[in-house]
Amino acid sequence: MCGGYIMANKKTAKKTSGEVGKKQSRTRFKLEDQSSSRQRELLDSFAKNLKKFLGSDEQNQETGKKKILKAVQDETDQRLDIRQFDVFLRHLYTGGYLRLGYHALPERAKQLSECKREFNLLEDITVVAGHDPDLFAQAAAESFLKRLFEIGKIKSVEGRSSESPTLNVGIVSGSTTGAVIRAVNNLQWEKDLDLIGNTLPRVRVFALNVCMTVPEHLAGNATILAYQLAEKINEEARDNKRAEAYGLSAQLLIEKKPGQKIIDVDQEPQTFDVVRFSLVS
Repeated sequence: MCGGYIMANKKTAKKTSGEVGKKQSRTRFKLEDQSSSRQRELLDSFAKNLKKFLGSDEQNQETGKKKILKAVQDETDQRLDIRQFDVFLRHLYTGGYLRLGYHALPERAKQLSECKREFNLLEDITVVAGHDPDLFAQAAAESFLKRLFEIGKIKSVEGRSSESPTLNVGIVSGSTTGAVIRAVNNLQWEKDLDLIGNTLPRVRVFALNVCMTVPEHLAGNATILAYQLAEKINEEARDNKRAEAYGLSAQLLIEKKPGQKIIDVDQEPQTFDVVRFSLVS
């Protein structure tokens, strides 16, 4: 009796243990059930490995997902499967890890286009989403370059009868202009926009005003920006003489009499070049 009792207890123990094991195996991992610190640890690892994957040459998404989750599993000692990928991705967005930006809002542009008669707006309108100045600079740079090449094509057609058609570009000083020109310089025109630099005619880039040359304003100085744009055009055209920059300068101290213009500045050779080319072209 005693031996049978012991055996019965062993069977019961085995059965109970098996039931617990099955119950645990049926319990799926849920990210939202983890503590805040544990969620951050898992999401940090996921975000890091997702970024690494997006910067790699891996093309197969399913393979990429498995690699990302395997790396997270190894780093955090948390067993995961492929079903967790979408859950983690959603938590990245809701947790502020992932920011999605839209460069333009075409529906808003259409609304403005419908009001263009009332406000005397231009035909080509782009509305940039959000308040990120980098997005605005990027959109403005792309718009500027497309327009530059459109006018350049027109100039090339009109100037076939002449030896050297020329496209003149004017730049004014300012922080916004500076941001746009820097965005222009960061783009690879042919790769990013399918714009081939050597199709441009000869280009003259003019600074149209003089700004202060103190550190906080220097990055937006029209003369500097004119030079940078001309250099970028030459780089894209693979021709160091395709574009030329014309700057402006002024004397350090200028005496201005009441009711008179600053004639000395107007008669500077750089100013004269800008006016002469602008009037002729």
